[in-house]
Amino acid sequence: MRKLLATGLFAALSCLAAGCGINTSPADLVRAPAVEFTQKELNQSVMDFLPPGARLVVPLHPENASAITRKDLDGDGSDEVIAFYKKDKNDYQIGVLVLGRSGDRWTRIANLEGLGVDVDYLDFPDLTGNGVPEMVIGWSGGANLDRELSVYSLHGKQLTQMWTQSYTEQAIGDLNNDGKAEITILRHNHEKLISTAELYAYSGGTIKKIDELPMEGGINGYEQVLFGKATPTQNGVFVDIGMGAHSAYTALLVMENNHLVSALKQGDDEIALTFKAYSVLSEDVNHDGVIEIGIQKQPPGTEELAMAEIPWINVWYQWNGSKLVPIQEDYANYAYQFVFRIPQKWLGSYTVKNEQAGESTALSFYYIEESPSAEAKLLTLRLANRQEWGKLEEALKRDRVGYTLLAKGKDQVIVALQPNGQEKLSHPERYKQLLLTEAEIREHFRTIHE
Repeated sequence: MRKLLATGLFAALSCLAAGCGINTSPADLVRAPAVEFTQKELNQSVMDFLPPGARLVVPLHPENASAITRKDLDGDGSDEVIAFYKKDKNDYQIGVLVLGRSGDRWTRIANLEGLGVDVDYLDFPDLTGNGVPEMVIGWSGGANLDRELSVYSLHGKQLTQMWTQSYTEQAIGDLNNDGKAEITILRHNHEKLISTAELYAYSGGTIKKIDELPMEGGINGYEQVLFGKATPTQNGVFVDIGMGAHSAYTALLVMENNHLVSALKQGDDEIALTFKAYSVLSEDVNHDGVIEIGIQKQPPGTEELAMAEIPWINVWYQWNGSKLVPIQEDYANYAYQFVFRIPQKWLGSYTVKNEQAGESTALSFYYIEESPSAEAKLLTLRLANRQEWGKLEEALKRDRVGYTLLAKGKDQVIVALQPNGQEKLSHPERYKQLLLTEAEIREHFRTIHE
């Protein structure tokens, strides 16, 4: 992958004099300020210091980033204001305005300008361990180009650049629980098929590289890099990686004895343990504060289907410090934007089938005894667009079929149909125990945007 800029390009960012501002800014670009000054005052203060013809821009990451952000950068108990902007006539230059409070008015601390198309990242970690945050900015020159990560510190109302480094992806957080955040830099060279993870930490008054870890280079790229809890007591970096036509795997990087370790690597094989047919991004699916890794499995009885026709089940695993432990299973349908969490009592006794039901599509869960050939329906989810729903609703009412309306959007409708429970099986009592109440169906169903 070609580098966007020569090393140190953004280290040359200079403080420039500010001009008059523009008159308006979108209210949704600004976080709510504290009670000591109003949002209107904060907006106007930023506008007054912006160069002529400037417009506010929002960092791409994290998701809740704002064009205007408040943070106490020097630990004096008073917030500074950080605002990102572009000039209308120059789409390849990003400006960063830093304001400080002096009595009853705002003053300009710094006005940084550097080359870039977007602000890729903004964060305020404590890298030095002194209880005062640094400001970390990721600069982006566009798609398929390496980015530049810069760290700034504020002392005596002087903003200083501490460090800068190119990156493909990055994650920042306290990996070894020492009170200081570390920086993990991921690099991938498409041409040379080389990937590395580098670990940087503050030591001796500067940020230094303390370790480097080679990783699998024959990949498509990084789909997600997420810092979070790998266990209740150990933090890690979860790297979801795409490879081949559509497959993927997940690497988990942890810190042990000041070294970066690939926790899920088996010998020289980084891929096998978490290989998945399609990408599943790591997340805290059960909301316990620990990140889970999703790996797909094929439901019983679907072995003859083409890969694109298989209703894959996501199995979510937690790392317990030595191995992956299954925590939860679910079925996710991204076309209809919903997830159905598999009830615990179904595990080991169910399969899933895509079925056609008249003009609408259906997804059915079946109880299986010794093999998929002995099965009985547990639940059916009917998936219809709004045009089909009118006919389907009439048919259900006409035939007196009970249903549970789970989701009704502008374009799509999802309803759950329960079986009558009269199927002939070797273990009918076991089957009846697996049937769900309406409350249980609602509990296990959610739309993806929830």
